Amino acid sequence: AGPYRNLGVVLGSGVPWNAPIPFTPTFAIATGQKCWCACRISRADGRLSEIFYYDTLVHGQKIGEVPALIGMLQADAEALLVSPEVQLIVGVITTANHESIPIDHVISCDPVAHTYLDAGDPVDLVISLGPAA
Repeated sequence: AGPYRNLGVVLGSGVPWNAPIPFTPTFAIATGQKCWCACRISRADGRLSEIFYYDTLVHGQKIGEVPALIGMLQADAEALLVSPEVQLIVGVITTANHESIPIDHVISCDPVAHTYLDAGDPVDLVISLGPAA
């Protein structure tokens, strides 16, 4: 789920090897997002270990992936966005003429499909009015 993000962590000498590591990154991360962690261990005498790396899944905010909406009926696209599986909301809806996409169907969305957002973020839709008269 989502692209890798880079995290940096320094572990204290009294931290058990399997303890969760609470910290606040400088960017939003989402539950289940893949992260590449760079770690150092702070020894009791204050020296730091060499940096070591590992990939992990993190626990953060809930995440929603923008589904493929182009060509869907507007009502179906809106229902999918707010579904428990996706957990996004319908943003601004605009309309435009389109030569091949039927009336009341999605022409485009912003952000585009397969973009990862925080749960509750809006997705704007452009809905077809059909071909220009």
